[in-house]
Amino acid sequence: MKKGSSLSTAGLGGRGVVEAVTVRAALDPYLSMRALAAYSALSRRTLQTLVNDPMDPIPSYRVGRKILVRPSEFDAWMARRRDRRAEALARLAAADAQPLLAARPKREARRPVAPPPYSPRERATDAQRRGG
Repeated sequence: MKKGSSLSTAGLGGRGVVEAVTVRAALDPYLSMRALAAYSALSRRTLQTLVNDPMDPIPSYRVGRKILVRPSEFDAWMARRRDRRAEALARLAAADAQPLLAARPKREARRPVAPPPYSPRERATDAQRRGG
């Protein structure tokens, strides 16, 4: 008998007649795209794009025009995506970045910019202000 199952022969004198069968199993229902959008906090359009992604699609089942996804498979798919980025970050952290920073060309110091020369009209206005 499977774990989590029980048979009841109560009231029958133990003659082996089954009165009730109780089966306990972890539920992993299929989610529609609408339900998956609520579950994942992603839009339905984004999920549709990810289901049709040729490189790493969300594992899904098509029944006619309906697309169904198991939450456990979606969670595993998300974990694969997270691990891939974590590995890339770990590789970058492990690599010594100092040679890259040292090889980067340094910026030249900016020279102060001289003010533009006065136009003849501005000179005349400036001379009038000074009283000359």
